[in-house]
Amino acid sequence: MRATRLLNAGLSLAEIANHMGWPVRYAANLTERYARVSPDETDAALVKPAQAKGA
Repeated sequence: MRATRLLNAGLSLAEIANHMGWPVRYAANLTERYARVSPDETDAALVKPAQAKGA
């Protein structure tokens, strides 16, 4: 899966979502399901875009 390769290459969830044309939450859900990322890491990745919108 291309998204898995991007994650393994060190891209953030936001970068993967942007590249794939997905909403960040969708990318986080897929990453959690298929890459077995811990929920804490997934949740932390979602906080950054939310904070950027509020800035």
